[in-house]
Amino acid sequence: MTGRSPDRASTGDSVLDGMLEGGYPRRRSVLLTGGPGSGKTTLAMEFVQAGLDAGERCLFVSTEQSFAELADSLGRFDYDLDHDRLAFATVHARTEQSIDGEARLVLEHLGGDDLASGGQQLEDAFDVPFTAKRVAEYLSRYGPADRVVIDSVSGLWSMADDRSRFRRAVLDLIRFLSDEFGATSLLTAEAGDGAAGDATAALRYNTHGVVELRREQVDGDPHRLLEVSKMRGTDSTAGRWSC
Repeated sequence: MTGRSPDRASTGDSVLDGMLEGGYPRRRSVLLTGGPGSGKTTLAMEFVQAGLDAGERCLFVSTEQSFAELADSLGRFDYDLDHDRLAFATVHARTEQSIDGEARLVLEHLGGDDLASGGQQLEDAFDVPFTAKRVAEYLSRYGPADRVVIDSVSGLWSMADDRSRFRRAVLDLIRFLSDEFGATSLLTAEAGDGAAGDATAALRYNTHGVVELRREQVDGDPHRLLEVSKMRGTDSTAGRWSC
């Protein structure tokens, strides 16, 4: 791994740090994309753990899993999920009928009565529109934070009804995390077709960098391939790593 730089936030992986001249650029956003089971959430948690080890404040936002589900999937790893500098938020969109009978999307908490002692949580449910502005307002209670993970940003697709509006909505959220929190943010997203693929494609231009994960057969054996397809301000912008 390269020497630590105050302008870089360690990814938590020594090989990836070497590819990125020390880590992700600070106060910038990076998109981590890949198919199911490619290791996105694990690599995102490595980033969080590296921040905790460095004495930084971290926020992990899940749009698809409750804390119990997340803790279960990460239980085989040695992560400090109950660290007092780590907060968890679990938010997603829920459809409800308004007074006039119109269906609308509202912001909802996925639950978390069994949150780790060091974690924080949002209320069980909200009655506000599911928009980037409202998501930012509810996340603001966790700021400032040095590192933020949103896993997965594909779960925010319903904030807008087309790719262009979604890009603008997420760009507003990214700017909030960078400007108001002062955070380095890592956004995971599913690769593929449909809404998840549309969300990923829309974000490639919004984020400062893009790291892609996928599984392939190499000489008959399964390998995880990692590729840095974009990282502004970094020389090694097309590095690949197989493990």
